[in-house]
Amino acid sequence: MAKELAARKPRQRTLAGGCRARRLCHTRRKSRPLAFARNTVLSGLAGLLVPDGAKAIDIFPRDFIAFPDGTNLTAFYYRYSHADSLNLAGGRTFSQNTHLNVHTAIWRQIYYGDWNDYPWAAQFILPASSVSGEVASNHLRSVGGINDVIASLDMSLVPRRPDRNLAVLLYVSLPTGSYRADRTLNTGSNRWSFDTQLGYSQAIGQHFWFDAAADVIAYTLNHDAGPAHGTLAQHPSYELQAWFSYLPDMRS
Repeated sequence: MAKELAARKPRQRTLAGGCRARRLCHTRRKSRPLAFARNTVLSGLAGLLVPDGAKAIDIFPRDFIAFPDGTNLTAFYYRYSHADSLNLAGGRTFSQNTHLNVHTAIWRQIYYGDWNDYPWAAQFILPASSVSGEVASNHLRSVGGINDVIASLDMSLVPRRPDRNLAVLLYVSLPTGSYRADRTLNTGSNRWSFDTQLGYSQAIGQHFWFDAAADVIAYTLNHDAGPAHGTLAQHPSYELQAWFSYLPDMRS
């Protein structure tokens, strides 16, 4: 999960990491020594590891099978993320005495509706994280706080069925998380992102399910990136996810 970061050598534009499909991010800042650039690029690290970062919304088995019309679902869950290396664009990798730990609690509220037998859903997702770590034995100041809020609208492309669904979803990440340009780690990204997801769920026989999703994520600029208060830009990123699951017969 977004273990790869990148920094820039002096006097050149380089690629920044965090894109799961390919490295297509870049920063536009004045030249700084490498030691300074390393701290600058880490300012976006927490945002890459929490749900609102350069990563698609995780799917789970039968995610795209809608609940009945009028259902209001509240979910609370926890996620732990760990990274044990930092990769710089110049080719150098920090792995010894290097790690990042992210603990995230998530509140997810979903309302399910129906339009002419086509299911739809509206979601609100509020994550909060605690982030800590070190790079090459250099301790990073721990941070904690609210992450970027995510709002979503989902629409089924086929009439309601209990065993199959194809849906398109739009997740919008708002820059509401805790962010300061002079901090190495942040829980907010200080930018908007737009994740368009195409999802599919299909029952296979009585007990097996196949689920898949394809995402394209676009990002706005962060005009206050790092102590230099530069501009961080990122090209769209792409992701594919799939599940094959078994659902036991709960009747007895």
